[in-house]
This record gives sequence, structure tokens and C-alpha cells, in this order.
Amino acid sequence: MLRLGLDTGLNIDQWLAKRLALRKYDQLFVSYHHLDHAFRKQFEQQVFAIEIFQSWVNGSVEDGEINPKLSDLYIKQIIRDDHVTNTTILIVLIGAETYCRKHVDWEIAGGLAVKSALMGIVLPTCPRYDDGAPVDDYLPPRLRDNVQSGYARLFIWEALMHRDTHEELINAFNETAVSAKPRNIRNGRKEYKRNRAAQSRLTVNCGRADAHHKR
Repeated sequence: MLRLGLDTGLNIDQWLAKRLALRKYDQLFVSYHHLDHAFRKQFEQQVFAIEIFQSWVNGSVEDGEINPKLSDLYIKQIIRDDHVTNTTILIVLIGAETYCRKHVDWEIAGGLAVKSALMGIVLPTCPRYDDGAPVDDYLPPRLRDNVQSGYARLFIWEALMHRDTHEELINAFNETAVSAKPRNIRNGRKEYKRNRAAQSRLTVNCGRADAHHKR
């Protein structure tokens, strides 16, 4: 089972100053399954309400922006060149079927290729163990590899999205940035060639999960 993190990290102003020295501008990218679009909108509204992030660029792909009839190779190129190349932090919103989506895998791979910091946020729709941690099989595999290596960080939606304070959300960005040491990047998996079939919900008891896969 993967450890969740929410510790205070470096002062975010100090970290941003370092990142700005490396990039022309700072940018976030939100990777998600279209079924979780409402969560994406809420997350972006919350983040860009924070003064320190208001000058950031939102590089996320909008619905309908990329023609699905294009070749996979060309779509990957668009994602890489037009969206994730300048990404400072790539955020993956993890719902019940996020791990199935090829575009999510391509976006994570593209972000890791340019050493973007990587944050996973477990949505209420994602199956969890009794302690609130996500069932491992529902994490996108490339994200899971990097949480296990220590490069990426994993957080729970409900712990971050307080409307009356942004402290936990800023701390999550801090911790994600501090954890993003390039030597810990794991990006060797073969990229998805197609969307994967969703498995049936896992039965979770006492922190253990028994999988019942569709045949």
C-alpha cells in the first residue's frame, strides 16, 4: 500500500524562485479522465484563487481541443510539445477509471520526460482501503512507479480542498516540488497503446483488497 503525504515542505516562494530560474514561466497541467471533469474544474478554480498561482499558466488539454481521429503518434506529439513541455507540476486526478486512459499515461510520460514534478490526488470516486489510501490497482501504473520511487507525491482530495483555507493545498505543492528529484524518475514502462478495460470495483476489507476482474 502506498504512503500518502501531506507534510510542510520548503517555503513555496523560495522554491518558485528556484524553478523560475530554470524556466521562462511556471505552468501546471491537470491530467484526468473526462468522467472527472467537474473535479478538474473545481481544482483549477481553487488553485488559481491563490495569489501566488495567479500568474501561472494552465497548460491542461481542454475538452475537444485534440481531434481523436489523429494518429496516436501525432496526439502524443501535441501533448508533449504544446502542453507539457513547460510544465512545472503535473497533477493527476485519480478517479475510478483514470488508470484505464491512454492519454493519462501519455501525459504522465511526457511530464516525466521533461522532469515535471508529479502529484496524484485521489478523488472520492476512487476505491480506497479502510484508512483512506487508494487501492493500488486503481492508480495509473506510471504514477504508482514514481510514488514508490519517491519522485511523486500522493494526496487525498478531501484533505486538500478546504474552501476556507488554502494552506494544505500550498503545502501539497511544496512537498511535491521538494520530492521531485530527477534521479528518482521512473519512466521506463511502455506507453499504453489503447485504453484499458475497467475492472469491477474491488472489495476492500480491513485494509486488504480482493480483485474481481471482468472476463
